[in-house]
Amino acid sequence: MLPRKIVLFWSQKKLPEIAEKNLQAWRKHYPDYTITLFDAEAAGRYLQNNKTALPADTGAQLVSMYHRARLPAMQADIFRTVYAYVEGGLYADLTIHPLKSLEDIVDQDADIVLTRRGHGRIVNGLFWAARQSRFLRQVIIRISANTLENQRNNVWLATGPSNWLAVAEQWKQEGKTGLQAIDDTTLRKRYFRYRSTNRGETQKTHWSNLQKNCCFYRDYIGGPRRLVFLVSERETFAKAVGKAVAHEAQVAFHQSPDAGATVSALSTSFKELDTALSRQSERWGNTDDFRGVFAGPLYQELQRQVAEFMTDTTADTVIVAHPLLTGLGFDELLIGRQSDGHMPIPVFWRILVSVFWEHDIEILFAKEPGHEAETDYGAKLDIIERDLAYAHRVKLRVTDERSIADDQFR
Repeated sequence: MLPRKIVLFWSQKKLPEIAEKNLQAWRKHYPDYTITLFDAEAAGRYLQNNKTALPADTGAQLVSMYHRARLPAMQADIFRTVYAYVEGGLYADLTIHPLKSLEDIVDQDADIVLTRRGHGRIVNGLFWAARQSRFLRQVIIRISANTLENQRNNVWLATGPSNWLAVAEQWKQEGKTGLQAIDDTTLRKRYFRYRSTNRGETQKTHWSNLQKNCCFYRDYIGGPRRLVFLVSERETFAKAVGKAVAHEAQVAFHQSPDAGATVSALSTSFKELDTALSRQSERWGNTDDFRGVFAGPLYQELQRQVAEFMTDTTADTVIVAHPLLTGLGFDELLIGRQSDGHMPIPVFWRILVSVFWEHDIEILFAKEPGHEAETDYGAKLDIIERDLAYAHRVKLRVTDERSIADDQFR
C-alpha cells in the first residue's frame, strides 16, 4: 500500500495566491492524507536530519549540494527525491491543481507511480512512491554522482527528470517490475490541471534560462554582502573615488593588486577566462547559452577565488575599481574586441553577475569632473543594462565624486 502522505515544496515561506489555492485543493480532495508543505529552509533541515537514511556516501553530498544550489528548481529536485525515498508518499509541484483523487488508477502495490508527458519523457513533478523505493534509490545515486562531478550546468541533466528517465529505461531493459507510468493525457482535466504560479513572469527568469546565464553551483556560503563595482574611464579616478567613499563610509576598498594576493589572482583569472572565451566566440560566434563556460575549470577556479575574496573582509560593503578586479580596461567592458582576442560584452557581464550571485551587486559609473561633455554616460549605461537585462537584482547608477560619499554607502 502506497503511503497516504502528500509532500509539497515552495522555496519561499509565503505562497503566491494561485499556489495557495492549489494547496487547498489538495486538502479538499485528499482529506484523509497527511499533507506537509516545506519551504527551502525547512527542507534543508529535513535533509540534514535524514542524511544517514540515504544510500551510502550520498547523504552528505546531497546536503552539501542542496545548500550550494542557487536555483530553487535544483533544491526542489533534491528534496522531493530524498523525502519520498525516506518517507514514501505522493509529491506534487504546486503548479498542479487536483480535481479528484488518483487512488482509483494507481497500483497500490507499485514501487513507484510516475507520470509521462505526451513527448514520452518521464517527469518528476507528480509521482507516488513506496517508502525506500528501489527506483528512487537509483535516482539518488545518479544525482549524487552528477553533483559530485560539477560538470553539468544543466538542471534537467544534473538533478532533474533526466535521471528519472535513465533509471526508468534501465528498469525496462532489465525487465524489473514495480514501476507504473501513467500518460499525462490520461490525467489532465479529469484528475488535475496546471495552474501556473508564474503568470507575468518572463521566460528569462525561468530556471531553464537562468542556468544559461549563471553557474548554478555556488562556492560562497554565508550572508550576502554589498559589492560596488566602481567603473570609470580613468583607472586613477576610479581608485581615488573608491578611497574617498571607503574613508567616509568605513567600508572595505581594495586599492590595488598589491593590497592582497587575492585581488591579484582574481584579476589574472578574469583575464584568462577572457582569452579563452574570446577564442570560443571566434569559433562558434556569439551565443546566449553559456552553460559550457560555467562547467569549465577556468570558471570554477574564478568562482573559488571570488568566494575567498568575499570572505577576506568582515565589511558589509565591498568597493572595488573595475580594472583591479577584472584586469580589463574601460573600453573592453563596454564594447569588447572579439577581433583581437577579447570576449563579447554579454559574456563578461554574465560572468561577473554569476560569480557574485549571492551578493547585492551595484555597478556605479563615476563621472569625472570636466569630462561630462565628452562622455555619454547614459548611452554607455544603456549598453550594460541591455546585457544585464536578465539580472534583475543588479543596480546601475551614474554618480560623481561630490555626491558619492554623502549618501550612497551609509
